[in-house]
Amino acid sequence: CASLISTPASSKASLECKFFGINVLQQLVIHQWYDLSEEIKQRLSLFIVECCRSLCAMEPGSEATSYPLKSKLAVLFADMSRLMTSDATNSQQQDGVSGSGPSTASDNVIRSKLLPELVTWPGSRGVELACMVLRWLPEGTNQIVPEALSATRKRVLLKALQESLPDILSFVYQALDKHYAALTDNTGNMQECKSVLDAALEMLL
Repeated sequence: CASLISTPASSKASLECKFFGINVLQQLVIHQWYDLSEEIKQRLSLFIVECCRSLCAMEPGSEATSYPLKSKLAVLFADMSRLMTSDATNSQQQDGVSGSGPSTASDNVIRSKLLPELVTWPGSRGVELACMVLRWLPEGTNQIVPEALSATRKRVLLKALQESLPDILSFVYQALDKHYAALTDNTGNMQECKSVLDAALEMLL
């Protein structure tokens, strides 16, 4: 998977290799995350994070920055983050830590790891990708996808999302404000600004 995803997307064939690698990795994350060792989870999460960072840094106009690739990586990152969020708090409950009270910053993965990572992604493409991740993050709380979380893990995720909502909305509204101003003032790349606005609005709606 790593070699396929890392393939330079200089042609349609190499881009399809990336898609295949992401799809395989997504199946691993969705269906086997809770069975993986902590070491494998850490290595897997670091690799997915690095893939997203690399995409943000690619040259404009490259096939690698196409919407389908951005979308697939965003969904993969959201799937991993969703499972990490429910897994972390669930592990604490198994260890005897009560989950009835509010989560602390350290046990809410969205606030302690996800958002701090998203805000570091560079450029307009980084903001767009971050908004796409936040758009797909809650999907496991309903039955839209067949890999929906169990009832217990849904409650864990919903709790973390609710506590993180002010920070999430602040990030998205800042993205809207900054890129709308750049678009109307013609001070930024118009296509990139439009892409950010589309991603942010889709997240909010």
